[in-house]
Amino acid sequence: MEPDERLIGGVVGAVLALAIAMVMVPLRADVSSAVAALLLVVPVVVGAVVGGLASGATTAVVSTLCFDFFFTAPFGSLHMSSADDVESACVLFLVALLVGTTSARARRSHRRADLRQGELTAVYRVASSIVEHAPLEEVVRSASVELRTLLDLERCEYLAGEGSSALPEISSSGRVAVQYHRFLDGGFQLPPGSQLPARGPAGVHGRFLLYAKDDVAVSIERKRAAIVIADLVGSAIEARREG
Repeated sequence: MEPDERLIGGVVGAVLALAIAMVMVPLRADVSSAVAALLLVVPVVVGAVVGGLASGATTAVVSTLCFDFFFTAPFGSLHMSSADDVESACVLFLVALLVGTTSARARRSHRRADLRQGELTAVYRVASSIVEHAPLEEVVRSASVELRTLLDLERCEYLAGEGSSALPEISSSGRVAVQYHRFLDGGFQLPPGSQLPARGPAGVHGRFLLYAKDDVAVSIERKRAAIVIADLVGSAIEARREG
């Protein structure tokens, strides 16, 4: 989750909560506190969908304060004179937090599904170029483009042959042989330079040299998809040599 997404979600949710409260103030004599509380849960859902759990929690606090300030006596104050109002505010906060958490989880699940679809699409495009008997240069170029997008790289180069590179290697498990690993939100950051072998059944036939951007997290799922792409290229090279 990017910090600006959390900020935007919190701001959108808070502004919406204030707007709903202000619209309802002239009607509070005709609207029960239960209805007001229910309507103030809506901004929490919006905040959580836009910015995740942190935004939903922030909006839940703002919605509860709006309920207290505008819809409990004495109006225009955060003081509550009635035990029932205190209970209603607590229930509102807990319900809003629960709804916000559920919405944030649904958002994360949807984003994960989109990411998985992107990984499968990248693998499919490289596999299709191989099945369609595209020239090896085109297969390698296609794989390089997909790897650059998939891993959000600065650039990706291909080194043909079995020779090694001085860059740390991404193993078949997705681990990178470096001394220090930096964890960001969503995965570990790749080192500035690393290599991904293009393996076939008989061995390594080339290497993709990966040059990562700063402060970019790469999930283990994306690294595994990248490994599949590199292995597809290695297998294609080996099959055509034998053919």
